[in-house]
Amino acid sequence: MKKTEDNLIDRTIEVWQPRNSNRLSDEDARAILQNVKGFFTLLLEWETNEQQKKGGGQDESHYAKSA
Repeated sequence: MKKTEDNLIDRTIEVWQPRNSNRLSDEDARAILQNVKGFFTLLLEWETNEQQKKGGGQDESHYAKSA
């Protein structure tokens, strides 16, 4: 699991470093990942609420469950 986490951290830095003038640390990458996860979790909540308001049940099997 550690290797997978390290790869995700490395990939996050690779993607976001060109967009930042300061050198990103592993901790910065973890914070970015948490923020992105939170953003998509919020979008999923909004979508679920909208579906419930419309009276249709949302089949959440299509969405990744947050860990």
